[in-house]
Amino acid sequence: SRGLGQVYKRQDIQYGNEDVTQLEHAIQCAELAEKNNKSEKFITACLFHDIGHLFDDDLESMENNEDGYHENVGSKYLKDTFSHEVVEIIKGHVDAKRYLTFIDQEYFQTLSKASQISLKIQGGAFDKQHADEFISKPFMQASVELRKLDDLAKIEGKKIPNIEYFRKFVEKSLISVSYTHLRAHEP
Repeated sequence: SRGLGQVYKRQDIQYGNEDVTQLEHAIQCAELAEKNNKSEKFITACLFHDIGHLFDDDLESMENNEDGYHENVGSKYLKDTFSHEVVEIIKGHVDAKRYLTFIDQEYFQTLSKASQISLKIQGGAFDKQHADEFISKPFMQASVELRKLDDLAKIEGKKIPNIEYFRKFVEKSLISVSYTHLRAHEP
């Protein structure tokens, strides 16, 4: 049986224009969720929230400053493996940035430069109508919480656990106990 690291076989890919790799970012985000006593499903969503970035089409989009809709790519990839809650939290994390930018005038300034740029590419801040529609959907408050951790999970050189540490959370979030889907559709 292969480990979780196989899902992140492209683990050394830089996370956009940030100072961490995709894997470092994922682990830092999941670790923050655990430290904040979040549920197994929330921790799993944190671990996999940016997995859509690992697909070639999204990597090319990032290089061209285009929106590859990684949240949709990732949630589609994971929907047959993880609970609906995990998938919806992941699917909402980009719109959560747009929501936070609308409701908190100072939020934009807390974003990394790379995140500020991607926000513009992703459509910018919501207006009131879109913000109200977004936050009224199931699991979107959790997406907002994930987004806040996402913003903090970009620390260069931070000591992090091995991805296998999170197996216990991931296994409790699976639709079934099989990694078959993940192995069959690796990015």
